[in-house]
Amino acid sequence: MNGGALERVLRLHAGAASLCVPLLLRLLGLRGTLRLLDGLARLGQPYASLPPRRICAVVRRRLAHPRIMVRRACLRRGLVLYHLLRLAGLDARLRFAVYPPSLDPRRLHAHCWVSLGRRCLAPPPDVPSATVLNWPN
Repeated sequence: MNGGALERVLRLHAGAASLCVPLLLRLLGLRGTLRLLDGLARLGQPYASLPPRRICAVVRRRLAHPRIMVRRACLRRGLVLYHLLRLAGLDARLRFAVYPPSLDPRRLHAHCWVSLGRRCLAPPPDVPSATVLNWPN
């Protein structure tokens, strides 16, 4: 498949994944969703010829204006980006951090981002936070 066709497939895949993530989270929970995404990555690496910056650009553009999971846009973007980077054969890491308690103690404030090596591909938290989960461990 040539580069243009592969990128069109990637755009379609990013769109489909962005629609599936909320359903997967509801049905499987976070850990179940992550295990499923890791399992899919073991089946093949269709995006291995695409550079990570291209995959990031496609995901950023596709998920720029969330209509679902608006309050958890970073989680949706992080899961889709993680999934596609793993399908490119890259050792992407999904990171989660929790912020200090807010004015509403019943509501947890957290952030999700993706890194590749030492480089953050989605913005990390911009305020002090505690990292609570790195996937895969």
